[in-house]
Amino acid sequence: MQTRILAACLAFATLLGNPAMAGDHISPTGPGEFMAGLGQKVIDLVKDKERPEAERKQTFGRLLDRDFDLPGITRFVLGFQWRSATGAERERFAQVFRRYLIDVEWSRFSGYSGQRFVVTQTLPLGGGLALVKSKIVDPNGNDGHSIKVEWQIMNDNGKYKITDVSVDGASQEVAYRQEFMDVVLRHGNSVQALIDQLRQKDRQLSGTA
Repeated sequence: MQTRILAACLAFATLLGNPAMAGDHISPTGPGEFMAGLGQKVIDLVKDKERPEAERKQTFGRLLDRDFDLPGITRFVLGFQWRSATGAERERFAQVFRRYLIDVEWSRFSGYSGQRFVVTQTLPLGGGLALVKSKIVDPNGNDGHSIKVEWQIMNDNGKYKITDVSVDGASQEVAYRQEFMDVVLRHGNSVQALIDQLRQKDRQLSGTA
């Protein structure tokens, strides 16, 4: 599970780089600029060392709530177990999954070493969806070390929301779903077992275990 989690972390942590716009494919008010703007917000947040880390982490969580389709992602990653889960289980899973994502992503920020986040193209997918193509550029300019990251973004009543991230062609939403399904199936279709495991991992990441 750790390998795919790290890939998901990398996808969002790349926004710590200097967001750059490339080419003529990006509308000045479109999803490409949305991604560059989000990157700048995260950069400002990480660089603001005068604010306590706990406060900055809370702000990061609010960015996650605002700019990611967390309800949709939460339902998808739980898979068919979402339909069979009780209302209480759904609520507990949504809460622990959100905390887990925040801790995982925030813990990766220390690994930032000058990579740049470059938006290269925006493609309409129809139905209010767009695909923003980007790459993580090696700080030494070695293009062979660049990583392709694609962001699926929906227009939610005039507001952009990230619905999925793909790193080098691998959907992180699908990866989470597969990993979580394995946990549930190993524990007799118990959603609570997955909740307990994520809660324990979250405690380890936040240093409260």
